[in-house]
Amino acid sequence: MVGYDGDLILARGNLDRDELSRNDPQRLAELAENAGYLLISGWGAVLDNDGAPLLLSRGELPRATADSPTVYLGKVAGRPYFACDLTTVIGGGPTRDNPEVDAPGYRIGSLQNYAPSWSADMSALVTAAVAILNTWRATRWCAVCGQRITVDSSGWSGQCPEGHVVFPRTDPAVIMAVLDSNDRILLAHNARWPAGRHSVLAGFAEAGESLEAAVRREVREEVGVPLGEISYFASQPWPFPRSLMIAYVARVEPEAEVRAGGADALVRVDGEEIDHAAFYSAAQLDAALREGSLTLPGPSSVAAALITEWYGPEIRPYLGW
Repeated sequence: MVGYDGDLILARGNLDRDELSRNDPQRLAELAENAGYLLISGWGAVLDNDGAPLLLSRGELPRATADSPTVYLGKVAGRPYFACDLTTVIGGGPTRDNPEVDAPGYRIGSLQNYAPSWSADMSALVTAAVAILNTWRATRWCAVCGQRITVDSSGWSGQCPEGHVVFPRTDPAVIMAVLDSNDRILLAHNARWPAGRHSVLAGFAEAGESLEAAVRREVREEVGVPLGEISYFASQPWPFPRSLMIAYVARVEPEAEVRAGGADALVRVDGEEIDHAAFYSAAQLDAALREGSLTLPGPSSVAAALITEWYGPEIRPYLGW
């Protein structure tokens, strides 16, 4: 498990972000005439009858978009795309636990739940749209002077009357598959989750901290396990609301494992964020999944990719909270 050459659902596609056009209002106006438009609400997109994101021309846009925030996403295969935010109009949007919302005239599907069934390029477009629009819903006031931020015509930066420029915020978070000397994987249950829901460990990188240091700290804090070798796996945006997940594969520190008489003896959950954690062999995980005592993350997550790379593709039917 060193590196990953498979597809990550929210990191697929060939989206040209077209930065040069972003900074040219006249060019943006020209692109808008013949662009494709997506309708976004909360963490999802308005769907067509086939469950794919509804794609409209400018002339087909509903009247409700006239005063809605609109952002330029870039180009796919030379065609420009924009996204309109209908969250305020619709009054909310889907979440992981409520993946589909019906509003008058609209059916909205969660990016997290529906993206595995979309094309790679459509996943890339909606991921970018949800990420940038999430930012501006949450960032209305300048952190320096407190005045209101005005978003530019492309949607990719904002500015207050004092001239302080604001860019979309992304929070780096590490996520790691921890393996012991017997190639068992560490899975944990967060105290806030429903019974049975398990995943690999994850946490945000702190100020002034390297990603590798964050991996070691998070594992030590949450389950008390010291780590040896750490290898980069992959990264993926996770705009719920604004994370970038950087994934690693980590090995239990060999000498500590030997001294403890096995990796199981090293596990000491913090009792606050994590209330249960254990190492699982493939056979043990298979048994827990079959009896229904354990559930795994959905296929759009990098956590699922880490687990699948360790176990094998046969686990895919069991992915999905």
